[in-house]
Amino acid sequence: MQICTSFALTFENRHRRRTSDTRGFPSHHKAQRLGLGQIAGGDRFISLFYGKLRPGTRSLEYTNAGHNPPLVIRGGQDPIPLDKGGPVLGVVPGSRYETEQIDLRTGDVLVLFTDGVVEAQNPAGEEYSAKRLASIVSSHLQRSAGELIETIRASVTEFRGTPALADDLTLVVLKIL
Repeated sequence: MQICTSFALTFENRHRRRTSDTRGFPSHHKAQRLGLGQIAGGDRFISLFYGKLRPGTRSLEYTNAGHNPPLVIRGGQDPIPLDKGGPVLGVVPGSRYETEQIDLRTGDVLVLFTDGVVEAQNPAGEEYSAKRLASIVSSHLQRSAGELIETIRASVTEFRGTPALADDLTLVVLKIL
């Protein structure tokens, strides 16, 4: 199972005809084959988180190209940011991206999110933050993935003091059973 930001997944699906190999991690060459250079560059760029979830081994292999690091939340431990990778796509030509593998455990919660979640501001101008996100998830680990999404959404709305959003609020939550 592959996980990536919805934009990148949609882009890859729309342009699958242009590439003969859509497996593996985004590399400089794969990005070129997908046409990402045509929409990134100049003053435009793409952040991307790309992962391969292997349910059989309960592992996640990933690379992060400048996207907000997803968090693995484990009860009683500090959150684990999934930040290995490289710069955003379209800024540094010829960039190389590290990959990392993390073993997932029963009860772990993987939270993928866009900047609209952690950069949401309250009336005083304070940002919601990844720390606050991790704290909310940690205090509700017994909930299902769907319930966690609703809990996070409600927490961000309450923090902002209004249901109106200044940016997107995109969440993917996976709970390891």
